[in-house]
Amino acid sequence: MKTTLNSLLITAAGLTLGAAFLQTAAYGQTNVVANVPFSFQTAAGMQQPGEYAIAPISHDAAVLKLQNRDTGKSSMIGMGTPSGLSKEGPKLIFRCASESGCALSAVVMGDGRGWSYRAPHLKPSETERVAVVYFESKQAE
Repeated sequence: MKTTLNSLLITAAGLTLGAAFLQTAAYGQTNVVANVPFSFQTAAGMQQPGEYAIAPISHDAAVLKLQNRDTGKSSMIGMGTPSGLSKEGPKLIFRCASESGCALSAVVMGDGRGWSYRAPHLKPSETERVAVVYFESKQAE
């Protein structure tokens, strides 16, 4: 009985790891890339300008990996508020303030799913603008 239970647990673990590997492999086939020409704030801290690869980490894509391809630095962003489907294409949306800089405020993926993120509050003396950076699709290297 103990041997049968151990065999079932090992088989279940193997199937789980196999499914995770296949899911990761499927995500890795195409990188979504955005060229962000300015520094910006995320929940993970200040990000430098550069070419960013964005890839879903979780099955529902609620957690995303944001990797600066120039520096190799990666950050995880997630737990944003889901927003409705967008037909405008994949993009990053930033709220930019005249004094405190830009903050990532939304991500829209190629399938139209999107998430919004809290941006820092503006100072009373600041003006705000919205910056949109569209993704381009590149084959994985």
